[in-house]
Amino acid sequence: MVRESPLLARLMGGDQELWLFLEEMPASARAEMTQMQDASMHLLLRGVASFASLCEEERAERANTLRGVLTTAWHLMDERVRGVTSLERYAKQVAKMLVDGIGAP
Repeated sequence: MVRESPLLARLMGGDQELWLFLEEMPASARAEMTQMQDASMHLLLRGVASFASLCEEERAERANTLRGVLTTAWHLMDERVRGVTSLERYAKQVAKMLVDGIGAP
């Protein structure tokens, strides 16, 4: 998906100019973007294990944490980070650990 979306690829690649642009956006636009990201994270997490049984504050914290993980995930694309593991295999392992825990089969 990242490779097919140039803007997302630049963001995931750590494009500093893009980050500066986002920081210069009006606060209201950044707040709206954050709300949309939060809604997306909640939709993504809604079907995961016992997410729905958590209190609203805990769900919000987890959604925010996942957004942070995704924002910094561009580091994982670097071969120096993932070693000899293919990007696809590495991404699957990270996803398993995030969803099922570090000891997931």
